[in-house]
Amino acid sequence: MSFDNQDIKIYDMSIWQTVMFDSNGNLLPPDRQKHIDFNKVRDIGKASAIILKAGQYYYKDPAFDIGWRNAKLACLPRSSYWFLSQYDTGKNQAKKYWEYIKSDIGEGMHFCDFEYGSGNDWNQVYSFISEFQQLSQLPDYKIGVYTGYYYWTQYAPSTNAQKNWFAKYPLWLAYYTTNSANLRVPLNWMLETLLLWQWGTPPIGLEIGCWSREVDANLLNGGQEKLNKYFGVSSITHPSFPYSLVINDKEYRTVG
Repeated sequence: MSFDNQDIKIYDMSIWQTVMFDSNGNLLPPDRQKHIDFNKVRDIGKASAIILKAGQYYYKDPAFDIGWRNAKLACLPRSSYWFLSQYDTGKNQAKKYWEYIKSDIGEGMHFCDFEYGSGNDWNQVYSFISEFQQLSQLPDYKIGVYTGYYYWTQYAPSTNAQKNWFAKYPLWLAYYTTNSANLRVPLNWMLETLLLWQWGTPPIGLEIGCWSREVDANLLNGGQEKLNKYFGVSSITHPSFPYSLVINDKEYRTVG
């Protein structure tokens, strides 16, 4: 079985693709901030969906609210991820995650990001997913795990039953190669059940509407039917106006 590459592109993005603060770390006024142009991401980057960083540890990504809103305006289906920090429990972080997104959960999936900086305890991934699913009531296929092959292999649970518990959730795999034949998928996931492959960070960010040179690029393992199921492509709608944004406890309103 080979990776089913139908050239369906999905980018994941965060504060690093925006300009919100000056060189001293002060929040710029809204008219001086520079945010992702999701129309370019869609038209030039040929994205079918996007995944935005919602936050990590106990705080929301500063660019999340604006990105979440602007992606919807561009009719790009939205998924999100939470970077699991080693400095708090998975359960506590899942509660924060849900608190931040529950008013507008988007069209697609939500991922637990387990990588360098997340520690070495897979039990925290279990705790995170269990709590997030209980709060959200989302089905298994709408909650995923992001990790790298070598990281997961090093810190994965030891028993087959434990590995199978995680394998019921879709896998978003970081494995940097341009050749899908080189992909290695952690047990007990398999290549045919791999959902999303983060293959690299091409220097196309500025071209496709970001404010960073590089952008994380991903390919879907499959075609339109899978895109619709996991990323909610058929459910995207324009928001109503006015649309309220909250940035660092200050509210800004748009009028469309």
